[in-house]
Amino acid sequence: MNVLITSVGRCNRLLRDFRQALPDGGLLFAADLSAAAPALREADRTFLIPPCTDPAYVDRLLDICRENDVGLLVPRLDREYAVLAGHRARFLALGTAPVVSELRILELCEDKVATNRFLTDCGLRTPKTWLSLEEARQALDDGEIGYPVVVKPRFGVGSVGFEEASDVRELALVHELAVMRAARQRRVSGGVTPDESVLIQERLSGVEYGIDVINDFQGQHVTTFSRRKVQMRGGNTDRAVTVDSPQLATLGRTLGERLGHIGCLDCDVFVFPDSPPVVVDLNPRFGGGVLFSHMAGANLARALVAWRLGETPSPSVLAPRANVHVSKYEDFAVVG
Repeated sequence: MNVLITSVGRCNRLLRDFRQALPDGGLLFAADLSAAAPALREADRTFLIPPCTDPAYVDRLLDICRENDVGLLVPRLDREYAVLAGHRARFLALGTAPVVSELRILELCEDKVATNRFLTDCGLRTPKTWLSLEEARQALDDGEIGYPVVVKPRFGVGSVGFEEASDVRELALVHELAVMRAARQRRVSGGVTPDESVLIQERLSGVEYGIDVINDFQGQHVTTFSRRKVQMRGGNTDRAVTVDSPQLATLGRTLGERLGHIGCLDCDVFVFPDSPPVVVDLNPRFGGGVLFSHMAGANLARALVAWRLGETPSPSVLAPRANVHVSKYEDFAVVG
C-alpha cells in the first residue's frame, strides 16, 4: 500500500514516521505547491499540486491517487480538510482512504460558538465567551471576569487572529480590528455579520495541555495522547512533556465517542488544581503536536496504515511513554 501526504512543507519528521510505518513494498508520496518544500526530500516520489482553493485541486489529487495506487491520503493543511470531505466518496471509489472527518464535524469544530455548544452538551467546561462587545464590557464591569481578555475570530483554526486586551481602550481597538478583518472573510457572506464573527473570552490561567484524541476509520475512540505545554513559539508548541493523565484520558474518550471524528483530534485544554479542565479548541486534523507523542514511542502513522490494511495495530504503537521531554529544533535542507 502507498501513502500520499499533501502540503508537506517543512514536516520532514512526519514523513519519516510514515516511511517507517509502510508495509513491505509500500511507497511514500509527497505533494506540495512548491518544489522547494524541504519535506519533499523524504518521499519516494513527489508531485506539485495547486492550492486547495483552485478548482483543479481535487481532480489533480484524484489523478495522483488513481495512477499510483494510493491507499491512504493524509492532508496537512487545515483548509484542505473541508475540500476533501466534500469529495470523500470519489477517493474511496478509487480505493484511497482520506484521513478526513465528515464535513459536519469539520464545520462544528471551525465555528467556535458551535464548538462551545457541543462541549457544553458533553458536560465539559469551556471559556466564558461573548459575541457582543457590550456584553463583555458589562461582564468586566460586574467583576464576572477581569483583564486581560482574549479577542479572536469565531471561525478558523490555530492562533490566527488571536489578540489580548489589557484595558477598556485596548479592548475597543483590538475588537474593532478583528471585526474589520472578519468583514473580509468568506463566512460573513454566509449570513454571519462581522460583529458576530468575533469572540471575546476570559483569559485562562491554568496549566495548558495539548491532547490528541485518536479514533479509527469508523470513528470509534481508541486512545488519547496527552502532553503538558512547556514553551510556545508563534502560537505552536515548541517544547512539551508527555503525561499519563486519567483525567485527560477520560475527557478524550468523551470527545472521541461524542464527536465520532476520524484519525486525530488536536485539542487545547487548561487544567486547574481544584476544578474540572476547560477545553478551548477542537481541531480535527493530524496536528504537529502529535509528533511529541511520536517521539515518546507512539506512532499514529503506523496505526493508520494498520487500520487501512484491516489490521489491528500493536498496543505499543498507541502508548507513548510518560514524562518524556521533547523540543523542536531547526534544520536545513538544500532545495535547489
